[in-house]
Amino acid sequence: AGSFTFDLDMSELESLVVYKGPGSIYSVNGSGSVVQANRKSVFKLSNSVTLGIGSYGYEYFRTNLHNYFNLNNVIDFSYEMKNIDNDYKEHAASELDRYNLRFGTIINDSSSVEFGMKYSDSFEERMQAIYDTGFQQFKDDRTVTNDGWWKFNSKENQTKTINSKYTKYFDSDKLIANIYYTTFDKTDYQEGKIKVNNNNYNAGLDLEYGFGRGENDFVVGLTYKQDMTRDNNQYKYNDITKTTTSPNGVTTETITSVTGTTIGDLMSSSNSDNSLLGGYAKSDIKLSERLKADVSLRFDRVQFDV
Repeated sequence: AGSFTFDLDMSELESLVVYKGPGSIYSVNGSGSVVQANRKSVFKLSNSVTLGIGSYGYEYFRTNLHNYFNLNNVIDFSYEMKNIDNDYKEHAASELDRYNLRFGTIINDSSSVEFGMKYSDSFEERMQAIYDTGFQQFKDDRTVTNDGWWKFNSKENQTKTINSKYTKYFDSDKLIANIYYTTFDKTDYQEGKIKVNNNNYNAGLDLEYGFGRGENDFVVGLTYKQDMTRDNNQYKYNDITKTTTSPNGVTTETITSVTGTTIGDLMSSSNSDNSLLGGYAKSDIKLSERLKADVSLRFDRVQFDV
């Protein structure tokens, strides 16, 4: 359970759980299977520094600063930077900066609270296909030119997230409450149009209670999510060169080149507001030493307003 968007620092990944089959209690419309990413608790992090340098302008740096104020309170800050020039080819670079600040408090022997804030800024140019001429340039150790119309295809993302997690143990039972709020701004330079999405957000609340009953576990949960998009605008490219022809008396304009990413005239605009309220239950039943049954049920009420 969690946000609609995926912005996970892989250094904080604790485990990946694959739920096979046409459905899962942890996802809506998971027709094939679901991959659940479980993030490490702030109490399990530590001080670290990672450096990486590679070919084609690859640069990576990540640092994690972890400190306990006392036995029950901890603060953690991480910064991650990744640049890839891909300088063997034009218009193929990518950049990432991610900042993450997290706090943790142990309330008593059976409960804890975690709070986090994250900001990420990324830019990625979409690599275009390489054909015969480009492949020959690559073999000759020359920069591969990109002469396609849409050579500036790329995307920019800025994401801000606030989240909190409460954990409470009742003997062998466990209650987990997650709440999150994410805002994002996106600019996507696509073929034939520029998509700009600003002032968007998604938010949610997840409650899960697990009953520990020896080798037979039972989990129930509630989830609410809202995804709102405002000013989903699509624009024309302004930096284009066109030719005009009139075959059979019909005037036709054809784009011959794109020279930049300046936003042109507005093509369309839309808004959307989607929400989901759901409940689920799952039971793991050990039938024998070699046989186990998983039984699950999920119900969702989804509302779309476009």
